[in-house]
Amino acid sequence: MAIIHVTEDGPYRVEGEISIRDCTGKELRSEGIWHLCRCGGSRNKPFCDSTHGLKDWSGPETASHDQIAERRDVYPGDGVTVYDDRTRCAHFGQCSDRLPRVFRSAEEPFVAVSEAPAKQIVEVTRGCPSGALATSEEEHETFVAYLEWGSRIAVFNSKPGVEMIKHAPVPKWGWGNSSPYVPQPWDDPEAATKGRERYAREHSAMPQDRDPHVQPEGQSPSR
Repeated sequence: MAIIHVTEDGPYRVEGEISIRDCTGKELRSEGIWHLCRCGGSRNKPFCDSTHGLKDWSGPETASHDQIAERRDVYPGDGVTVYDDRTRCAHFGQCSDRLPRVFRSAEEPFVAVSEAPAKQIVEVTRGCPSGALATSEEEHETFVAYLEWGSRIAVFNSKPGVEMIKHAPVPKWGWGNSSPYVPQPWDDPEAATKGRERYAREHSAMPQDRDPHVQPEGQSPSR
């Protein structure tokens, strides 16, 4: 069992059996009690080194709720486009450590897409712990993930008697409830009547004691 506690204006306190890995996937710890950096300033990431206290860091949630397209910078390149949302960056530094010629912390523009192959850039952006970095190749994956997330929340919200999740206002599905029919301008108001009349005409000449699916003797099935 693992417990993650968010301390006030401080790091994440992690207790129990949980795998802690770096941006390359290497396991650093698997059990015990550890404190993980939350301020982004630790020189021993992902572990806390008390930098949050030295810089008087404040930890309340201040995430932006603006449209992501309005927040992020776009860096188009040959075979890949990099998206960078500075409002989400945790300053972990994995991008500038792994690919410094592309992700330049001391230069502008921050991203130089032409300095590395697209495949290498995509690999590094996928390791971004905060999700600030993304690429055009990941856009479809992100869209599918949002669809899956929304569907799961909608299923939860649709259970009988459930209390709606306030911070995830996904519409509730009414299982088996059809919306009232609203006639459209192109609808034929006599369609139902005409359909019944046509059915009656087509079946009036058919003997009632004969199976319509069985052909009479000597008659070949129509093709």
